[in-house]
Amino acid sequence: MKTGLTNTKVKTWGGLPLLAWALIGLTIALSLTWSHFRFMWVDEFLAFYTDGLPTFRDVLHVQLYYPLGLEPPFDHFLTHGFLALMGRNAIALRMPALLGFLLFQISLYFFVNRIAGHRSAIIAMAFPLLTNTLARSVDGRPYGLFMGLFALSLVCWQSAARSEGSGRSRLLSLIGLWLAIAACISTHYFGTLVLIPLWLAEITRAMHRKHIDRAMTITLSLGVASVALILPFLKGTKIFRQHYYYTPIPVTPRFILELYRRTILDDSSPLNHPGQMAFIAVFLLALSVGIILRLRRNIQLDPQQHDPPSEWVALFATAMIPLFGCLLDVLATHTLLPRYVLPADFAFAAIAGIVLQPAVRRARVFYAIMALLVSFSLWINVWNIHRDRLEGLQILASSTPSPAVRSALEKDPSQRIYVQNFSEYMVYSYYAQDPAIRSRLTLLTDEDQFQWEKIDNVYLMTENLRHFGPMTIVPYHDFLKLPNPLILFYTHASDFDMWIDRDLKVRGRDLRIFGPWMDGYLAEVLPGESPASHPPQP
Repeated sequence: MKTGLTNTKVKTWGGLPLLAWALIGLTIALSLTWSHFRFMWVDEFLAFYTDGLPTFRDVLHVQLYYPLGLEPPFDHFLTHGFLALMGRNAIALRMPALLGFLLFQISLYFFVNRIAGHRSAIIAMAFPLLTNTLARSVDGRPYGLFMGLFALSLVCWQSAARSEGSGRSRLLSLIGLWLAIAACISTHYFGTLVLIPLWLAEITRAMHRKHIDRAMTITLSLGVASVALILPFLKGTKIFRQHYYYTPIPVTPRFILELYRRTILDDSSPLNHPGQMAFIAVFLLALSVGIILRLRRNIQLDPQQHDPPSEWVALFATAMIPLFGCLLDVLATHTLLPRYVLPADFAFAAIAGIVLQPAVRRARVFYAIMALLVSFSLWINVWNIHRDRLEGLQILASSTPSPAVRSALEKDPSQRIYVQNFSEYMVYSYYAQDPAIRSRLTLLTDEDQFQWEKIDNVYLMTENLRHFGPMTIVPYHDFLKLPNPLILFYTHASDFDMWIDRDLKVRGRDLRIFGPWMDGYLAEVLPGESPASHPPQP
C-alpha cells in the first residue's frame, strides 16, 4: 500500500531527519531551561517525597497503602531511579516527564510520516510546542510520560497493522504495542482510555479488510488484561473518593468546551482568554476544512492509495478522549482535570500535519510554516519561562521577613512556626532562604477540617505523610493544648484556606497579626476560652 509520501527524499539519522532532531534539541533546551527556573508546586512535592524514599520497595509500599499521588507506580518507578541517579532535585524529578514528551513528539513523527511524508510529520512534531502539552515536560507528575506512552501505543498499532501481509516481521511491533499499553495503564488510571481508539481502529480495520487480524486481537486483549496491574493500587485510593473535591463538577457542554480549550491552551498562555478562544476557533475551523478536503481526496483516489480508514478512526477517537474522559469521570473516578486527557493533542497535531501535506510539497511553504511555528512557540515558552522565573524570585523574596515579623520570630528562635496551609508548607519548607526558618515550620492538620472545607484530601494526604515523610506534623487539637505563645503562619489564598481562622474564632481565640510574610501573614494565637467550650460549628 502506498503511504501518500510525495516529499523529496531526505537524509535521516536514527530514522529521523536532521530537522526533526533540531526540533527535539529545541524541546530539550526549552524544557530544561524552564525546569531550571520553575519551582516545584505542591503536587510535585508529593512525588518528590514519595519517590525519594531509599528503595523502590519503599515507594511501592507507599503507593499501595499510603499514597499521596493517586496513580499506579510506573512513573514513580522511573522517577525514583532518576532521583537516585541525579540527586534529589527538580530536574531529576521531571526527567520521566521530559522523556515522555520527547516520546510523544517522536511518535507523532512516525505516525504522520507513514501517512503524509516527512514534512507533514515534522510540522506535527512542532505543534505540541505551541500547546499546553509542553508544560507537562516540566511537571514532575505522570502526565508527560502518560502522553508519550499513549502516543507510542498508536504508533506500534499502526506499524503492526501496516506490516500484516507485507512479508516483514511484525513481532516487535506487536510486543511494543502490548508493553506500551501496559505501561500507559500503569502510569495513570486514565491510561485505560488508550484502549478505546485502538479497539475502534482495529474493528474498523477488520470491517474494511473483511477479516480479523488474530495476532492484533490477541495483543489488544492482552492490553485489556493489563488493567489487572493497577487493581492492587486502587485500594489505597478508595479513602480519597468520598470528598476529593467540594462537589462533583457537572459534565455540561460548557465544561466539555472548557476541557478542550485547556487541552490546547490554558490560562498561563500569554494570549488572553478571548484571544485563546479566537485562536482555538480559527484552528478548529481550519482543521475541519482540511479534514473534509482530505477525505474527499481519498474518495477520488484508487483504493490502494487511500489513507487507511482505520488510522483516521484512531485519530478521531483520540481527539474524542476528553469526551471519553467525561464518561469515565461520571461512571467511576468522579475526578477529571484537563491534564488527564492531554493525549487528545496527539490527534490535533497529527491531523494538522496531514491536512497541510498538499501545501508543504513546496519547500518555500514548508519552511515558512516551520519558521512561523518555531517563532510562535519560542514567544510563548520564553514568556512562560520568564513568568515562572519571576514567580520563583517572588517566593524567595517573600520568605525574607520584614523587621516586625523578624522581631517576632527572633523572640524565641527555638519556637515552632505552625503553618495552616498544606501547599504553602510544602513550598516554603523547601524554598525559604533561611534554613533556620525552614527547620521551624510545622504543619497543622485536623480531621475536623472537613467541616470547614467540605473536602478531606489534604487531611488524608497529611495523615499518609505521617507514615514516611520527613516533615514535622502536629494535629490541630494538640496545637490548641500547647502553652502560649503560639506562632501561626496562615494564608487566605482561597476560601478553604481559612478553616483555622474560623475555628479559632468559634473557640474564642483571636489572632494578633505581626505583618505579611511569605504568601500570607504571621500571627500570634492569643489565649481564649477552653477549646472544649466551643466545638466547631461551621
